[in-house]
Formats: sequence, C-alpha cells, structure tokens
Amino acid sequence: NPSTGFPAQLVCPSIETYSQPYLNLYESFYGIENKERYANVKEYYGTNGINGKVEYKYGQTGLNPPTGFFGAEDLLTEKSTYKKVDTGFVLITKDITTYSLLNDPANFFNNASNSREVRTWGIDFELEKEELNGSCNPDNYCFPKQLFQQTLFFMSSPLLVNMQKNTIYSDGVTLETKQTFEYDVNKNLLPKSITTYDSSKGRIMEVVKYSTDFSGITASDAISAGVNNLKGKHVISEPVEKSTYRLNLDSTNSRLISSSFISFQSSLPVMSKIFAIENSSGLTGFTPSGVTSGAVVKDALYKERALFNGYNGFGDITEIQKKDDIKSNYVWDEWATDSGAFRLPVASAINADSSSISYTSFEANTK
Repeated sequence: NPSTGFPAQLVCPSIETYSQPYLNLYESFYGIENKERYANVKEYYGTNGINGKVEYKYGQTGLNPPTGFFGAEDLLTEKSTYKKVDTGFVLITKDITTYSLLNDPANFFNNASNSREVRTWGIDFELEKEELNGSCNPDNYCFPKQLFQQTLFFMSSPLLVNMQKNTIYSDGVTLETKQTFEYDVNKNLLPKSITTYDSSKGRIMEVVKYSTDFSGITASDAISAGVNNLKGKHVISEPVEKSTYRLNLDSTNSRLISSSFISFQSSLPVMSKIFAIENSSGLTGFTPSGVTSGAVVKDALYKERALFNGYNGFGDITEIQKKDDIKSNYVWDEWATDSGAFRLPVASAINADSSSISYTSFEANTK
C-alpha cells in the first residue's frame, strides 16, 4: 500500500494478517519436495496495526539442514507482542524458546541409540559406459571399470525443549521469567528437573522422579510393588515424586517448600495413595525417595493426604477419600455413541463404603 508504507493486507472484520518478509527459512533437503517456510511472520491487528502486532520467528540455528535435522525449521523460537503508540510500535512481551537434540550434535552420527536407516545406491560404469562416454574423448573412457556406490544414513532424534523465557516490558520496568529443563535421556524423554527463574522472586526448582528412576527393587511391600508394576507395564511418564525447592538468585541455599509422593496399585497402574510435605519456610533436611536394600523408601516427613481405595476392572475409580475424612463412591456405566463407546460415572454415594451400596437400572443407554 504506497499511501501507508505497509504491504498489501488481507482485510477481515477484526484482524488483518499477512506474512512479511517473504523469506525462505530452509528448503527441503529433498529437491522433489522443495517446500518453503517463512522465517518471520508478522500479524497486524486492525488497520495498519492500530490494535497492535505480533511477530513470530521460526527455526533454530545449529539444528537446520544440511546436517539433516528436518523439522527444526518449523519450531517456533520467538514471539513478540507490540502495542501501537502514535506512528510506531512498542514491545510489551517477548517469549523465547530454545531446543536441543537428544545427543550432542558432534557425536550424533556415532550414537547407536539414534534411530537410523541406511540407503545405498550406485552405478556400474562398465555397463553404462556407452551412454556415459558420449561426450568424452573417443580414445579414453570417462570412467574406470568399477561400481560406483553411495551410502547415506537417514537418522532421527527427538528435539527437547531446553529453555523458555518470558519477558514483560511495562513503564520502564522489565520482569523476566525463565524456565530451564534438564533430562535423563537414558530413562525417558521427560524433564527430570525444571528450574524457574523470576527476576522479582528468585529461583524455584521442581525435581521429578519416575518409575525408571528406581532400580534394583526386590522388596514386595505395597509401595515397592506399585513402582515395580509401573515399570513392568512400561508406564514411565507418570510422576512418582515431585519436589519443589526455593533457591536464592545465585542458586544457593536450597530449601524444600513442598513435595508429593504417589504410591500405586500392584495390579493396575493406578494411584493408591498420595503423600505430601508442605513447609512454606523451607526444609533443609529432606531426603528424596530412592531404593534402599531393595525397597522403595520415602522421607519420614511425608503424611497421607488422599486414599484411592477402589477401582473397577476398567481402572475407573470407585472409592476415594481424604485422610481421616468421609468416603466418596462412584458407579460407572458405558455409554454408546455414533463415534464409539465411553465410560462415565452414573451415580455417587457420600459417606459410605463401596461394598455397602448397590443399585441397578440407572439411566445409562446400555441398560
């Protein structure tokens, strides 16, 4: 639009959106696809951005082809929100996300844990020499008598979120919140710790333990058997223990402010009890759960908070209660729809054992 200096816009009732500039982020490594992506996208709200604009950036340096890491070009790495002030724009928030490969890029191709596919193709120049030598000197072959062979490795690796940062700009004051993620990729691809930095409050670190963090279990007590059941059924994403610590801005003086531990059933991979520790002033003598003499052991400071007393054969909860509180019971039924069947609770009873209630012919469409 020559009169305003803005590129041509798509006019909608409440939002005007277009992409600028028209830059290719990366081209596909395969010429037959030749897909193009935008490295930068801008959204203007209202005519000429009267209601503000949002800018997006995609792709992360170091993860792009030709090193072969397809998909990195589609990652949203930065989002900036602006408000319109007079004839210009003022930044009010910015979100940044960085990513990392499962393995060190320098050793990526030598790591056997990465999934890979080998493809080999070639040309027997002795068989093809008549066609290939058409433009060569008649007295000489262009190619020696040999089989030319090319081998490529097609490999894949998960991309992990490394850091997320949110910055707010307001009246000359900058507030920053940043989260960093640590992983133990030999056990699972879930964060083992998440550290949150708040420029106004300090640092908070959450440490998570999963069933794969408990090795060498030989005991048969309820807690140990429950964790072993998770491992046996390959339930590796369900947290067993979550502990939250407060730290100084320089990461010193770690104090526990809350922690939860979940015990699981020994047959179904479902919760049995929830234990918790809460101390706003912070504890320094807390011991994370682990395996001692073949048994899963938790800190003695944990107190029971909730009990999951019963389940049906489908894994639906039938009885639950807070510690030393009344019980709540549920009756479930299957509902059939055009898109399939699903289960819902059709009745509940308060302050009664599941063995003390019985009723039939609820208004379920399978009765």
